[in-house]
Amino acid sequence: MLTNERRVSTSTHNQTLSALLFLYREVLGINLAWLDGVSRQAQKRAIPSMLTKEEVGALFQFLDSDMRFLAKLLYGTDMLLMKGCGCASRMWTLTAM
Repeated sequence: MLTNERRVSTSTHNQTLSALLFLYREVLGINLAWLDGVSRQAQKRAIPSMLTKEEVGALFQFLDSDMRFLAKLLYGTDMLLMKGCGCASRMWTLTAM
């Protein structure tokens, strides 16, 4: 309910539910039947933020030579995208001369 209607995080929803259950069951000694029906929200699976060297190498294989060069430049130097595009375009301009 909290996650969908009030847009709170899953962990906030679950912590709130646990606090309410503890309050009513342990502190007040009241067992509310409707609280048993409230479900806990499942945590969303996070996409890994790091790829292994093998996974990155496999991705490079699917790129054409110019894009592979740019991707390797960005990956190898940890360069930001726009800075890498500027470096790559200057390099391509120099090689075209």
